[in-house]
Amino acid sequence: GEDDGAGELPPPSDDAPALRRLAVEKSVRAFVFLGVIQLPVLENLNRYGIPWVILNWHHPERPKDPHVWTDFAHAGRSLCGHLLGLGCRRVLAFDWLTPGYGPFAGGIRESWAAAGLPKKDLLLHTGKEFDSGPAVAARLAEALDAARRPDGILLSREEGAADAYAALRARGLTPGKDLAVVTFDDLGIARHFEPPCTAYRQPFYEMGQVAVEELDRLLRGDGPKFLARNLPGELVIRDSSQGFVAGA
Repeated sequence: GEDDGAGELPPPSDDAPALRRLAVEKSVRAFVFLGVIQLPVLENLNRYGIPWVILNWHHPERPKDPHVWTDFAHAGRSLCGHLLGLGCRRVLAFDWLTPGYGPFAGGIRESWAAAGLPKKDLLLHTGKEFDSGPAVAARLAEALDAARRPDGILLSREEGAADAYAALRARGLTPGKDLAVVTFDDLGIARHFEPPCTAYRQPFYEMGQVAVEELDRLLRGDGPKFLARNLPGELVIRDSSQGFVAGA
């Protein structure tokens, strides 16, 4: 509406006039962006002295930009730690998050090292191609057909977990019975798998709450400049791992 200070930004080529209209004519005092936002938009906001924060994203080359996101290292530690707590001692893990998002693989390695287990038994594959699809399917087949198969599988995307379920079914294996399966993200797919898949849920509600609180503080001139915040999420344990005991 005309009085609510809201508005949509046009394509980047026209963003400067639009930002001026929003900032000057409609008196917009702060911006919250969800997901990817073009750098020219942010630079213009800085030029106008308008505070902003990005939810669920930051530009990889600018980690100190104001943002509220998931603590990816915590996610990796939580998922790997859960498998270790079940007695898993050979884990196949996939990480597509670290290259462009955050240190998911670092959290996995930290948890594994803290348990004092041999590095060779953590089969960790990192790269953007390991979200789901052929690269994941190939590594799953290789590990599941080996003389010593893993007793735990850790995915970094729900679609990758679907690939794992398919590979297990093709071999007559059941998640949660023959081995444990866990995944990052809980956007609505993992809970509907059969059996439902244990997942690390991102703290979307908390992200929004923190962003608004920080922007309000900035607008009141209270405290230091906005700092980047990475918030821990929640491990939601389901039948793909609940009750599994490695070696039983």
